[in-house]
Amino acid sequence: MTAKYYRLNGKRITLREYRRMVPDPFTLIIIVLTKPFFNLAPKMPVTYPETLAEIRLEELPESVERSLLRQVKKFEADGYRISLVYEIPLLDEKNLTVSVVLISSDGFSLAHVVYIGVGPQSEIAMTVGHFHDDGDYSIVTTKKQELDLISGRNVLRRKGASVEDIMDDYDQIYDEWLDKGDTPVPLNDNNLRVMVLDTERRNADSLIERGVWVPMTAKELARYGIDPDDPDGE
Repeated sequence: MTAKYYRLNGKRITLREYRRMVPDPFTLIIIVLTKPFFNLAPKMPVTYPETLAEIRLEELPESVERSLLRQVKKFEADGYRISLVYEIPLLDEKNLTVSVVLISSDGFSLAHVVYIGVGPQSEIAMTVGHFHDDGDYSIVTTKKQELDLISGRNVLRRKGASVEDIMDDYDQIYDEWLDKGDTPVPLNDNNLRVMVLDTERRNADSLIERGVWVPMTAKELARYGIDPDDPDGE
C-alpha cells in the first residue's frame, strides 16, 4: 500500500449511499445539487487495516467495556465464547470503534458485537452468521448499511433488533441459505483472525478502488500530528 491513512471523497459516494447516510430530505437535496462540485463527506479520517489491533476488554474505558459486555454475555449464554477483541485504529481520539468476535460451541457460526463511538454519540451493533470457504459470509445484523461493501453473500438487516431476535432470525433462515449453496467453514481462533482481517482489507480495497477512500495529504496528516514521511512514528 502507498498510504495508510485515508479520508472520504464525497464526490465518489453514490446517491444511494448518501440516502442511507443522510435521512434528512432537505440536506439530501443539497447534496444532490452540489455533489459534482464539492466534497460534502465527513472529514473523519480512516485507517487502512494492515493488521488486527488486538486489545483486551479491560483496557477499554469502563463504560465502553460495560456496553459491550451487556450484549456479549447474551451470546455467551447461548454457548458462544470470546475469540477476538480488536480496535480500529483511528486518528481522531474522540472516536472509538471496538469489536468483540465470538465463536459458537459447534464452531460453525460467529457473533460480532461492535461499539461505534463518534464524539459524544455511540451505538452498539450485533451480528450473527458464518463464513464460507471463499472468505465471504452470510449474516443477520443490526448494523445499518451506509457505504456499499464488496463482502456479504447474504445479509439480513434488522435495525433495532435484540440479540435474541437476530439469533432467532439466523436459526430460521440458516437452512434457506444452505439450500442456496452456503457451506459454513468451521472456525477456530486462528482462521477466524485471518478471515476477519481479510474481510476488513477487502472492503477497504474496494472503497479505495472506487475512489471513496483517498489518501490523506501531508497537510491533513499534520493536523493530527502525523509525519507523512514517517506515519508509524518510528
